Amino acid sequence: MHVIGLLLIIILIYLAIVHWYITVPLLLFLVYLGYIYIPQKPKKHPVRFHTLWWIFMLCVVTLICNRENIHDFYRMMNSETRTYQDREDPLVEHAIAQSDGMLTGIGTQASPSQDLYGGLTIGMSPFQVTWRLTLHPELDSDFTIDNVRLFPPNRHYFDNRLYGISFGISNDTCKISNARTVVRFLSKKYGEPHHCTSTDTLYQALWQFTDKHILVKCLPNEYTNTLYLFHPIPLLQKIEAVHQKELNEEAEEKQREAEIAAIIAERERLKEELQRQKELLNQKLQESL
Repeated sequence: MHVIGLLLIIILIYLAIVHWYITVPLLLFLVYLGYIYIPQKPKKHPVRFHTLWWIFMLCVVTLICNRENIHDFYRMMNSETRTYQDREDPLVEHAIAQSDGMLTGIGTQASPSQDLYGGLTIGMSPFQVTWRLTLHPELDSDFTIDNVRLFPPNRHYFDNRLYGISFGISNDTCKISNARTVVRFLSKKYGEPHHCTSTDTLYQALWQFTDKHILVKCLPNEYTNTLYLFHPIPLLQKIEAVHQKELNEEAEEKQREAEIAAIIAERERLKEELQRQKELLNQKLQESL
């Protein structure tokens, strides 16, 4: 009989742990009942106590019921913080490769649209971006412009703030033709590009506004076709941060090399000192004969 009782207790404990989302509210409710019915001194502000307690219970139950959505949201946010922030940023690489300052220059007029894309604005935190994409998941889908496919956008961050987005452009036809199709579409809203470059190795069209830049880039010799919308000032700051990081890494590498050289020199000195002591000892032994 005792064994059966112990087995039932173990089963109840197991079920309580597995189904914690039922156990936790039930235990809290039992604590609430116990606090009410156990004899004790008269409570101060009983209405306030009951109101706060039920608000707390409602919050707990709401969090438990939405735990999967909350987990997915924070998983998306953690993934968002790593997007072109902790790894190489192709827009920064392209701006450094151009090295003419055109991408970081400021225009003379404001853009007809303040948003980057679908309510995503410059300066948003990864939390705000994730919340926006949760409310409007269609913003993370691909779409077409005159049969030219634009892949779901990537977000570019600097110092945990959104400064740009980019779309990969693809189709089965000529890559330059795809880029020009996108340029014609954007020209209807933003006017003709302020700068346009067309060579054997690069085709790009650039709109320069005071609040954002728009860049269509195509490398005919490579499988690369991209549309960028970004703010030039954070881009310049990120380029400077990348340059400073490279300088710091170079200084650290030189310091490590100097430390290694010092260790090697010290080992050589100790080896020479040991050899000298051996020679002195050998000489003393010879003299003692």
